[in-house]
Amino acid sequence: MRQILIVGLGPGAFNLLSLQTLEALRQSRSVLLRTAKHPAVDEFTEHGIHYHSCDDLYEQHITFEQVYQAIVQRVLEAAAAGEEVVYAVPGDPCAAERTVQMLQQLAREQDDLQVRTLPALGALNLIQQRLALDPGEGVLIADARDPFLRPSFEAPAPEEHAAYHGAQQLNTGVATIWMQVDTALVASDLKLVLLEYYPPEHPVVVLTALGAPGEEITTIPLEELDRGPAITHLTSLYVPALCWNNRRHTITDLRAIMALLRSERGCPWDREQHMPDLRRTVIEEAYETVDAIERNDPLALAEELGDVLLNILFLAQLGAEEGTFDFDDVVQTLADKLIRRHTHVFGDAEADTAGAVLKNWEGIKAGERAAKGEHHIFDDVPQALPALTRAQKLQKRAARVGFDWHDFRGPLLKIHEELEELSQEIGVTESWERPPLLRDPLIPNPEAQYIAANAARARTTHEVGDLFFAAVNLCRFLHLDAEEVLREANARFIRRFQRVESALHTRGQRMEELPLEELDQVWLAIKGDD
Repeated sequence: MRQILIVGLGPGAFNLLSLQTLEALRQSRSVLLRTAKHPAVDEFTEHGIHYHSCDDLYEQHITFEQVYQAIVQRVLEAAAAGEEVVYAVPGDPCAAERTVQMLQQLAREQDDLQVRTLPALGALNLIQQRLALDPGEGVLIADARDPFLRPSFEAPAPEEHAAYHGAQQLNTGVATIWMQVDTALVASDLKLVLLEYYPPEHPVVVLTALGAPGEEITTIPLEELDRGPAITHLTSLYVPALCWNNRRHTITDLRAIMALLRSERGCPWDREQHMPDLRRTVIEEAYETVDAIERNDPLALAEELGDVLLNILFLAQLGAEEGTFDFDDVVQTLADKLIRRHTHVFGDAEADTAGAVLKNWEGIKAGERAAKGEHHIFDDVPQALPALTRAQKLQKRAARVGFDWHDFRGPLLKIHEELEELSQEIGVTESWERPPLLRDPLIPNPEAQYIAANAARARTTHEVGDLFFAAVNLCRFLHLDAEEVLREANARFIRRFQRVESALHTRGQRMEELPLEELDQVWLAIKGDD
């Protein structure tokens, strides 16, 4: 059985070592120090403590994670010799010690490895004493060397996602003690993260070598963290909480505000609202957001996005009050969906192009629809969408399973055909002769593809817009509601498409596996029955 006893060297001075730790260090014939750069180690020799340090490993490896792995390996090799190894680390072994965490994990996985720890006075104890902090009043402990701590605008790598938390552990409403602020570079990186949440002039306390002869406690503005007092391997940082009026509000604050507005001590208007009352405002705020995007107005966009978020928070608060769902459910559902639908990022699927991504999505969403009992590809297209938006969404869905024209000639031909049918219906008998280019729209045509690729986008947008506008004007003269006309066309398209799906299912065929010509024949047969 390999045995490892992990002890802490305390925050600084030798006289702060516990009697239990001192006795273990004196009696052991195999003492390993993570680092000998600690004030207490200076007195080891005169107290008969013989040791080996791992300081040489810091010079041999590039990253701290590599160093920690090498240290753990050295400790394990020492333990393999047969007698218990005493492994000593600065401070308290159970506070911000990565090598200790790694050894404890290995002990949980390997039956022949036993790892014990002795409690020690840590820097936290002295920080609390020096600053008169009562942890019962609330204080966060954070690691400045946390590999997943970074500014919120920096994305994690896919392999980091499972453990990633970014700056989530920051809570400006609670005082925070940052451990292992042990180099100027670490202090600089930490400052960049903190400045996202605290004002530059926010006072912070730099604490170095507490309990040692060179103890130093200095209060400076946050913006001077990396150019103020000297940063050493014995430095920690205390960041006081921000008062309510000064701190940058978070989503947690917004949820608290929304809950307060709905409470008996809140706003009478907010208390009277129900979910149906918010239907119109959700749509209106979405349109105002689109307007801000089109005006290229970043400040207005930030405000409008806030209004959209307000509606989300409001609805989530109503759901929480009803006991049906809350904001955490909204976030959980969205996060699960993003991960589930991006298997090329979080899984083993491959997708190097946007088209490949869309193909993956359609397969994933088909599985989601089946799990919900939705068997048609249009089942989750909202009926409340504006008719024009819904028509385009329906057509894109159909295109993903191969029910689409090869190029623009198909829809252009349909425009003329529908115009002829409408003309005949209202008594206009003039006919239109189909140009050669449009004679075989079911067969791909390189010339048509070239025309589409080289068409002037601005002019084409102009003319298609005129076409829509003219169609709406025609509806007006025929005493028809344009929105309702297109809604009916959408419904008719869905009915026919679903009958095509059913017909192919009866034959044991899949739509995406059939050529367009065969799909068109089935469509025409179904259309004739409508």
